[in-house]
Amino acid sequence: MARYSKVLVIPDTHVEPGDKCERAVWIGRLIERENPSHIVHLGDLADMGSMSSYEVFKSSAYREDCASSELFLKLLSENGGDAWLRAKTVFLEGNHEARTRKFVRDHPELKGTLDLRDLGVYKYFDKVFEWNGGPSVFEHAGIMFAHYIQNRMGRAIGGVNHARSLLLNTMQSVVVGHSHTLHYNSVPLPNGRHIHGLVAGCCFEQEHEYAGQNNKRNWRGVAMLHDANRGEFDLELISIHRLKRDFQ
Repeated sequence: MARYSKVLVIPDTHVEPGDKCERAVWIGRLIERENPSHIVHLGDLADMGSMSSYEVFKSSAYREDCASSELFLKLLSENGGDAWLRAKTVFLEGNHEARTRKFVRDHPELKGTLDLRDLGVYKYFDKVFEWNGGPSVFEHAGIMFAHYIQNRMGRAIGGVNHARSLLLNTMQSVVVGHSHTLHYNSVPLPNGRHIHGLVAGCCFEQEHEYAGQNNKRNWRGVAMLHDANRGEFDLELISIHRLKRDFQ
């Protein structure tokens, strides 16, 4: 008998200092109700403004970034309850977390003092996929999950037909975050099956000054992949407005 998974996809959350992380409570309560078999955070858990190349590094700001991230994960797991503990939980390091790697590479005297572990991801997730010159990929149920997929030039695949471009480049089902926009495409295969491409938006309510007009293009929420198996899944989108309405 085929084994089917129920995968909750959490796109970029961009937690910042001062963030009350209410959406972590709402997502946790969704987890408790829906009981997914897998939970995948696609990366950019934290905004990591302290690591921005446009800012002067301050250790206090870095600690605030880390504390905000850990608060989000604490609320998420606590409100997920036993369902969080039963699920297989996965975190994929995003480019905002990878800012720390670049900073340490440029300041080797800080090696061992600034690390991905400071965000709490190893404490709360069963498996963590670190940045390795680019986004790492987690594969499950015939689906590739990544913060983004790189083209042959090492750049993030994107564009107005983002989801279809992902499928044409990978020729298998793929789910990514990073762009904060929502795109979905499905391509039929000669064997009667389909491959699915999903660009899953983001999951935060604030707007970022650096994003400018792109803030208006964001789709905000989470995605549930029902009956995931051999690259197929039934897609359910749950907007942040629906999360707030149902779980506040």
